[in-house]
Formats: sequence, C-alpha cells, structure tokens
Amino acid sequence: MSSTAVAPNIVFVLTASFFTAILIIVSKSLFSGVGGKLGTLAFAGVVITSFIYYLISAYA
Repeated sequence: MSSTAVAPNIVFVLTASFFTAILIIVSKSLFSGVGGKLGTLAFAGVVITSFIYYLISAYA
C-alpha cells in the first residue's frame, strides 16, 4: 500500500516483500498475540528496502 513515489517499480516491491517475509519468519513467536504485527513488519520491510536503494544510489 505504498505510492509510486515510495515504491517506483516491481523490483522494489519484491525486495520489500522478501525482507518482510524474513522479518515475519524471525518474529513469528516473538510478537504472538500482538495486534498490528503484519502492518508493522511490512513497514519495516519497506524502510529497509528504501534504505538499501538509498545506499545504492548514493554510492553509484
């Protein structure tokens, strides 16, 4: 649910999905019973991907 300004292409979305899946697997039992876990982890995946894209563009 990101705008095209945040997620400009499908590669960004797939990369964010990958990081989100890793975070969900790692935190499966950590946040048991906590509401909003999926949205928070999806946000974290987008932030991680945005940071990686920023680093790539800054040093390229």
